[in-house]
Amino acid sequence: MKTTFFKTVLPAFAMLLAISLSFATEASTISPPAYYDHPDLGVQPVPGGSDCVQDGNDACLFGTYPIYADESLEIPLGTRP
Repeated sequence: MKTTFFKTVLPAFAMLLAISLSFATEASTISPPAYYDHPDLGVQPVPGGSDCVQDGNDACLFGTYPIYADESLEIPLGTRP
């Protein structure tokens, strides 16, 4: 009785548990890219992107530099209202 249980039921239960728990995980989200204008280096990407919005109230900053949604620095990003 014990050997039958350990050889068939226990591995099947472990597989079902692993499959069911794999659906409980969540993929990490990636922030959209953002860019800033560095005085010496030119246009640089913001490491890790930005969670700022295009129609925000106050300008989003990376350090002391305002950040933009595009590399041509035409779409400024701001904080959420």
